[in-house]
Amino acid sequence: MTNRKSKSGRSRRKNKNKNNAGEEAGAVQPTQAPKSKSKQKSKSSDKSDKAEQKKLTFGELQMLQQTVLNFLRSDDVSQEIVGLSNQERKEIHQFARQNGLKTRSRSNNGERVLTLSRGATTKLNMRLEDVKLAVSLQFGTVLDMALKDLSRRRSQPIQPQRREQTIQNGGLVGIPRVPPIPRSICGDLDDERRNLPIFTKRERIFELLEMSQVLIVNGATGSGKSTQLPQYLLEEAAASNQSVRIVVSQPRRIAAINVSGRIAEERGEVLGDTVGYIIRMESKCSSNTVLALTTSGCLLRTLAMKSGEFFNNTTHLVIDEVHDRDLDTDFLLLAIKLELERNKSLKLILMSATMDILALSKYFGNAPVLDVEGRSFNVRIYSLENILHMTGYMTPQMARVLGNKTDAEADELVEAYSIAHNIYDQEIDNSLIVSLLQVLLVMGTKGAVIVYLPGYQDMTKLMDQLVDSLPMDLVKIMLLHSQVDSQRQKDVFREYSNVQLKIVLSTNIGQTSITIPDLLYVIDTGRVKMKTYDPATGASHLACTWISQADAQQRTGRAGRRKDGICYRLYSSNQYHRFNRFTVPEILRHTLDEVCLLAKIAAPNKAIEHFLSQALDRPQPVAIAQACAKLKLLDVLHDANESVTPLGHIIAELPLDVQLGKCLVYGIYYQCVGSMSIITAYYSVRDPFVLPTDRNARSEQRKSRDFFSLEACSDSIGILQLYHEYMCADNRGSREMDKFCEKHFLCRKSMDLFVSAVQTLRLTLMRMIKFVDMRSATKYDHNLNMVRLALTAGLYPRIVYVDRTKNSRLIAEGDPRVQLSRNSCLPLCFAKRIRGTLSEWLLYVDKNRTAALVSHIEHTTLVSTLMVALQCGKVAKLDPFVPGILDPVDEYNPVDYSVLRLDTWLRIRLSTELGEKLLRLRSNIAKEFNEMVANRTVVSARCPSVEYVQRLLDLDTDQSGLSATDIVFF
Repeated sequence: MTNRKSKSGRSRRKNKNKNNAGEEAGAVQPTQAPKSKSKQKSKSSDKSDKAEQKKLTFGELQMLQQTVLNFLRSDDVSQEIVGLSNQERKEIHQFARQNGLKTRSRSNNGERVLTLSRGATTKLNMRLEDVKLAVSLQFGTVLDMALKDLSRRRSQPIQPQRREQTIQNGGLVGIPRVPPIPRSICGDLDDERRNLPIFTKRERIFELLEMSQVLIVNGATGSGKSTQLPQYLLEEAAASNQSVRIVVSQPRRIAAINVSGRIAEERGEVLGDTVGYIIRMESKCSSNTVLALTTSGCLLRTLAMKSGEFFNNTTHLVIDEVHDRDLDTDFLLLAIKLELERNKSLKLILMSATMDILALSKYFGNAPVLDVEGRSFNVRIYSLENILHMTGYMTPQMARVLGNKTDAEADELVEAYSIAHNIYDQEIDNSLIVSLLQVLLVMGTKGAVIVYLPGYQDMTKLMDQLVDSLPMDLVKIMLLHSQVDSQRQKDVFREYSNVQLKIVLSTNIGQTSITIPDLLYVIDTGRVKMKTYDPATGASHLACTWISQADAQQRTGRAGRRKDGICYRLYSSNQYHRFNRFTVPEILRHTLDEVCLLAKIAAPNKAIEHFLSQALDRPQPVAIAQACAKLKLLDVLHDANESVTPLGHIIAELPLDVQLGKCLVYGIYYQCVGSMSIITAYYSVRDPFVLPTDRNARSEQRKSRDFFSLEACSDSIGILQLYHEYMCADNRGSREMDKFCEKHFLCRKSMDLFVSAVQTLRLTLMRMIKFVDMRSATKYDHNLNMVRLALTAGLYPRIVYVDRTKNSRLIAEGDPRVQLSRNSCLPLCFAKRIRGTLSEWLLYVDKNRTAALVSHIEHTTLVSTLMVALQCGKVAKLDPFVPGILDPVDEYNPVDYSVLRLDTWLRIRLSTELGEKLLRLRSNIAKEFNEMVANRTVVSARCPSVEYVQRLLDLDTDQSGLSATDIVFF
């Protein structure tokens, strides 16, 4: 026994109680942590503590997470783990709590023991023991017939579909050509080009490109880099009769469209000829296109699928707005950096306005940096202290703080304002903005002002206040938001002679690559909605946060394009200096599912964690491990070596989110590919429902959404009705389409893009997969139960249970506070339909977490317990059901019951005989699906389970309340 000081009586009694408790709870035995190198801690070993602070390897993280997942899958109430280092205990604490478990660490004879126990969330999941699947006698007859027939069938293997790789000019992979000399253009446009700051750097650009493979252009806002540099490359190639293929990447769709349109206009050409754009589900280019603008996400997929062809035919790659640091751009930088080592003929140009240029240069081997000055006119900056003094803005709260002081200094005004308004609150001070705009009206200068706000609700709230406070004959108020009608977005760039102030309320969409010609004033609230991802709950969190200093500079640079401009910052100078210098890169705060999949395809022989560790900002190993675990659950990556499965390869080639891509592939198998292409295309384009600016029309837009979705109890299936009704209006002519869109608050252009996206997606499938009989592939397009089943297969594990014993409380894995989104039709469905006729499971496409830590699920679909039993869970097994004291026992008709366990938390009670038969049917479905995916060939005769599944779902209608014909399409 080691010598130690005697403890106080209270400490001795506490230890005695702990020891007694440990003897009584002898059922819980400590387990040794599964580690490659076991570490035994000594009581007095301070050196080992420091040694244990080193970072865990990716493999160790995965093993620790697997320990927690194994406990979740078990029925154990608690589990003790010993032999862990400090860092390993920390990771298990964090991962276990993210999954709704409780953890506690204690000392036992000098060794730390970590205890896992089930928390409130996992206890909620125990209610799933009450979920039952009961079927009719006819159901059992059809199921027996199906299994008997399927066991008899033996078919010869078919040859995999061979896909010919051909270069189709008009896309991102195109043949280099000599661009034509620009046509004659008007003198005004030519003068504008020559007056841009970058014009004086033209010769220097080509000198640097001669010396270096990579060039970084550090051009301030208004320098003209986005529109001019690609043109310089075209003009130089035309003058030297050189074949080129130039691809320019922009972070946003609107920037790719607007910049390409401006370049074509300045060249005197039609957009889609020499200059075009290619974005997800939309393109405007031709076989003559030499300069193609695209989004970083679209370019990323092209690199993952056709990197060899792309780089062999691309001479110049331009990445614009690198400072945005979006997830796709960071991945592009990594992939291109590796390509530059092999491809010495490729020229890479990186353009940024505000970024850590030295770090970027170092990342690319100390690449040369060309600095280009920004705006040609001066922009004065007024901070909060100046604005308060200039406007005389004073609230009763500020007056109480200042007392009787009438000549307060600037610092005193800011302090009083901060105390009165709590500047860290998310609420925007609209009254201050109104006061500032009133001052601008009094000044009498004609022009435009842009007000940067975090989101749509902030915009409409301010708009209502402006309508009540400003003379509407002197102002025109406009919204610049991704969900505002595209025609109204174009109106932002027009000049209006009959008003004094054009007031543009904008999110950060108006921060980059957009120029409003008559813009004189910027009002910067300093706020932005930043999206982060919580891997514990699988929810995105859109929080209102302060911008970075780089963002503030960009917003300032929007003014002063024609004359001196002014930027009003609604935050103090001291507060500005406390901002982060740059925005936190998305790769550090977003889900990495898609990036991990594309990383493995781009570098199949490298571990995903090793590949991504070479990024400009290395993502957290925990985030990579969780993304890889999810991809394995979805059967996109193999469990053993993280290689991409045949299903993963197909999903990576689709212009869809990973799980939506899986939905579409299952739509092929379940012969409803037409309907699934409509649903998945809808979620890949901009929401066509317009956000109304009229305060009286906002509730009507909500009713329009419900109109399409209510009958089917599904937001996703409601999309089918929207699509078919719009196509019926299309058959009646353009005027009817306009009336349809106006009635239902839809953007006509967005609806046309949606329809075009459906066609594009179908053509993509036709190139990827061989359909022997296309009619069979769409046989169940109008069978809503088959559509629901395909959604179930693809969206799992995005599923919640509706506990009808507790006011329809929603139960989700690892997330105790889940609610339906207010945009979903399901609350109205629950209110209008009889409770007993509704199913118990909900699928969802998105989950967003609020500041109150409540997760709202969006785009929901009601599905049946049978659908869950057939398609949910990667691992399905039957365990004996142990009845409780209160469970009734039928002595005259005893039935042997089991529990069907699907992965960690889904449990369905059913008869053992039914459970065994459903497992056999699941096995047949999996074999047929895997064969179809591996061969990329669809033959309905080789998928006989589909017809039987359709019959079983029809027979389940009485139990689920879900019909195949909830919506009838004409």
